[in-house]
This record gives sequence, C-alpha cells and structure tokens, in this order.
Amino acid sequence: MRKEITILLSKEPTNIPLDEDDEFAYHEGIHMCIDNCKNNGITDDGMYVRLAYPTADNMPTPAPAFIVVGGATLSRGLTIEGLISTFFLRSVSQADTLMQMGRWFGYRKGYELLPRLWITSKTNDQFKFLAALDQELRDEIHEMDTLGKSPANYGPRVKNTPKASFIRITAKNRMQSAQATDMDFSGSFNQTYLFDNDVAVLKHNIVETEKFIASLGQPEERKECNQHAENSFIWRNVEFSLVKKYLEEYKFNSRLGVFNDIASVIAWIEKISAEGKLENWNIILAGKGSGSVWNSPVGPVKKVSRTRKKLKNESDTVINIGVLRDPKDIIADIDLEGQPQEIVSKVKDFKSKYAKEIRSLAGLDSTPQLIVYVIDKDSKAVKGSDTREDLNSVEDIVGICMNIPGGKRGTDYTATVSIHMQNNPFDDEGDLEGTNEN
Repeated sequence: MRKEITILLSKEPTNIPLDEDDEFAYHEGIHMCIDNCKNNGITDDGMYVRLAYPTADNMPTPAPAFIVVGGATLSRGLTIEGLISTFFLRSVSQADTLMQMGRWFGYRKGYELLPRLWITSKTNDQFKFLAALDQELRDEIHEMDTLGKSPANYGPRVKNTPKASFIRITAKNRMQSAQATDMDFSGSFNQTYLFDNDVAVLKHNIVETEKFIASLGQPEERKECNQHAENSFIWRNVEFSLVKKYLEEYKFNSRLGVFNDIASVIAWIEKISAEGKLENWNIILAGKGSGSVWNSPVGPVKKVSRTRKKLKNESDTVINIGVLRDPKDIIADIDLEGQPQEIVSKVKDFKSKYAKEIRSLAGLDSTPQLIVYVIDKDSKAVKGSDTREDLNSVEDIVGICMNIPGGKRGTDYTATVSIHMQNNPFDDEGDLEGTNEN
C-alpha cells in the first residue's frame, strides 16, 4: 500500500484535465472534484471540476484517486465508488435526519479496516445518544414482554429527560398523530459512570455518603441464603426523604443525562410516592469479596474495582468507567427465606436479563432501589488491554445506581414534571463555529 500512496502523492492535486478532444485525461495523482449544483463543470483552464469516473475504456493504471467536496449533491444519497475516507459536517437537530447521514455500505472483503468516517465531536455525541436511546427502547420492550405486558396496556416510550431535549426525534409536521406524554421514570435504571477527577468533588461525595449511611441506622443482619448479598450491607423500607437529601447533596458530573436534572427526578418520585405507586426504598452498600477496605459508619466494606476507558480525547479530564453496576447487586436485597423454590433457583442460577423478572416474582415490583459503590482509586486494568487503563483517580470514587421499578401491571406512573436544564453540556460543544442549526 505504501507504494500506491507514494504514487498518489507524487503529483500536485488538480481537477480532472481535458485532452484536445475534450475527453477526460486522468493522471496518477489525486483529482480534486468540487461537486455542486451551480458549477457547469468546466473551468477557463480546461479543467473539469465535478466528479466523473473513468469508464472501462479509459481506466488508467493504477486507478485514479479523487477528493470530492460537495454540499447538496453529496448529501442526497450519492454513491461514491471506492470510498476510503469521508468527513461530513451538517449540524442537525433531528434524530431521523442524523441517522441518514454517514451511512456506508458495500465494504470490500479484506479491506474492512481501511474506511474511515470523520465527524465533529458534537455529531459523535449525538450518534452515541441515539444508539443509547435505541438500546434503552429495545430493553424496555423486552422487559414488558418478560413481565407479560401487551400493547393493550403498554405503549413504548421515548423518555422525556434532559437527553431528549438534546435532539428532536423528527420534525413537528411528521408527529401530528403523536401524543405528548407526561414524564415517567418508571422502569429506568440509571447509574453514574462519568466522574470529575477533582479531589474536592470526590471527597465531598465521600463525606455525603458517610452522612447518608449513618442516617440509615444499622443494616439488617447478613443472611447466608442469598450469596449475592454476602459482601454488602442492606437496609429495607427506607423513607425517600433520606434518599432525597443524599441525591441533592451528591455532586454529579454535568454530562450524566438524567442526573443532570436530579431535581426533576426527585419531584417525579415524590408525586408518584405520594399517590402510593412507589413503596419505600431498599438501599445496598455493595462490596466485593477481596481488596482494600472502606470503613463505613456501619462497618468495613471492600471497595470495588473499576477501570477507566482509554481516552479518545486527550484533553478530556473526566473519568469514564463505562459501567458501574454489577448485575448481581440488583437482586442482593431479595430475602430468600420462605420464598418459593422457583425464585430460589433463579437467584442461585442468576442471569442478568431476568433480574427485573426475579424482583417482580419476589414482590419487589414497586420497591425502588439505590445501590452505592465505593471505587478503589488505585484500580488496575488488565495488562495489555486495548480499551482499558488504570483508574488513576485522585481520590476514591463513590458511584450510585438508581433502580426505579416498572411497577405493577395497569398502573399509570406518569406525572407532569418540567425539565429545567441549568447546564446543557451539548450546546455547541464539539461543533465548528457558525454551523449550528436551530
């Protein structure tokens, strides 16, 4: 490949030359093609500026290369043959428009690693958001199927969170038959996976966690019947007022979706709880079997180990661990004493995809859950990992998972709560100046 690249770079890039018969005369270098609707294609110097492929009769050896620059014509589904690398810039505010951009089909076998698609960091964030939104919707539909809910009593939802205001699903004229719904956080599982590597912030969260744990009193005695709870402390039937105070004091990273407007979540929980649709909370201070110890107000608990994803943007100081929760902790508060053998078997032979079903069978389908983790600041990545590196945090990190159940069949969990985005991390971030479309 080095030889071919050397040939391409041996000549200055030009438009496509025309010979004496006004036929295309391709050369061995790179051809610059400016494709738009206004230019007729031919310059005063006898150069053809628009995109034109050689035919089988005039195909030179080696095959010519092209750099194609365009606006409207390239954004309307034009197929570029032999495409190797592309950059597109079109700041959009609608999800369906974004999903039509950058589609790439026809990978040549054996060359899958060569193509490259370049976009701005803002567009990248939008694609990440849409991928997450799509997966959450799939998970929600799977959950409803597991719980035996049919479309007769359940309609798929696109969550109304601060994330949703980042990009519209589609244009208003295409949503004339859609019905706006009130906010509903039921069936959601949110976890902190982004953290500011700031010693003041991290120490603040540790102090607030100590206060919160102390306010809960003594945890229940550990029971041997549920092996998934043997390293954790558990509190049951905790009033939301204690959880609320903790959530209000905890300092979240500003890019954490739903946690970015925790006041709206709290308002929704208070409304639904007041209507008797959510019970008191179960709290889990999760630990592991070995490792360094965190001396909590109720006794020592082993810190968990989490590593960070390797940075793609070296200027980003935020720690991204990807996933905080251990799926087994979701069922740590299930008391197996007196439970039917069906539940005991499902817990012992636990599979994460059945976690919500197990909680429902155990009578916890309206019991919210808060799981607290203390992450060892010295967590080490597996040597040789291409995607992970040591945590390298300036202080131990407190992470939380908030599990709000989907609730009992036929129960309406919607509540009118407005989103107030005090800090939208996506506003113009990573975009090029002057390209934002509203």
